[in-house]
Amino acid sequence: MSEKPLNKYQQKVVDRILERRKQGLGIDFRSIQQDKDNLISQAKHHFGHGGYKEALAAAGFDWQEIRKEASDVRKRQRHEKWRTEIIQEIQAMHARGEPLRSTDVRKGGETLRLYKRAQTVFEQGWKEAVGAALAEVGKKAKMQASADALTGRLKKYPLK
Repeated sequence: MSEKPLNKYQQKVVDRILERRKQGLGIDFRSIQQDKDNLISQAKHHFGHGGYKEALAAAGFDWQEIRKEASDVRKRQRHEKWRTEIIQEIQAMHARGEPLRSTDVRKGGETLRLYKRAQTVFEQGWKEAVGAALAEVGKKAKMQASADALTGRLKKYPLK
């Protein structure tokens, strides 16, 4: 069974899908809507009832795979955001002198929520989250020590 060739309008829709993909833009329904792109409505107009799914298929994509890929990307982005927030909160707890042992943070309240989120985001859970947070604290301390040493040298040997 041979497929019907695309008309020039359908081809324009397919070309736009391929161009978005080439540019690294999402070709899932949500990404296109967020970009306020009229590609979905054009696909519905030129491809009929199947609309965007048919346009994706004509471009060589499986819409289920595109949906899963987009979901995975959003999950990674969400986890990266959470990762940063978790590290910052652990650093703040450390600065306040609060205990960071898992047995202490699991007792309840905000620390329990932080612990649970760390278990979701970090492969090795809370232990890895604390390690990452304290490693950053150590890097910042080393940078500050280097800056202080340089400031001391500049005071001792001022530039003329």
